[in-house]
Amino acid sequence: MNGPPSPNGNPFEYSIGRQREFAHTSLYNNLHKIPGIENVHWSESNSGIAQEIRADVTVDVFAEGVIPCSEAHLTVNWWPQESGEQDWFQLHYWDDTGFDCGWHRHTNDHVDGLTHYQERAGADAEYDYRSITFDHGNPVGILWDVVDDRLIDVLIKRYSE
Repeated sequence: MNGPPSPNGNPFEYSIGRQREFAHTSLYNNLHKIPGIENVHWSESNSGIAQEIRADVTVDVFAEGVIPCSEAHLTVNWWPQESGEQDWFQLHYWDDTGFDCGWHRHTNDHVDGLTHYQERAGADAEYDYRSITFDHGNPVGILWDVVDDRLIDVLIKRYSE
């Protein structure tokens, strides 16, 4: 998160923190509306500083029910940046077959630019990366584009063959 931590440890005292809280609340509320996404909840992030959104994917409903496993999950994170810069985000899917994929925007050495798609077939596999773009710039537009369109396409192509 940009900006210094507040003296009392509250990251939402600063403008960037309030923007992140607003984005996360909007993303959280919209995840509840996507068919096949359930148990949307807040979870401590890997950094331990803030929370992220986690959800379960109903494998027999989502992506036409083609996911051949018993568990699948989604993690959503959004980090507003300073004015004029594109916000960073992570929308990441994984299931108990070992497959995982994600749509990310952050500084990286994987691809040119900030925004990329990554996937790997299993926990021991290397990620494949490619640069991507979005028609939307706002958190909710990107969420729906990924979860209700791109992710479904990836899963149908992967598991329908």
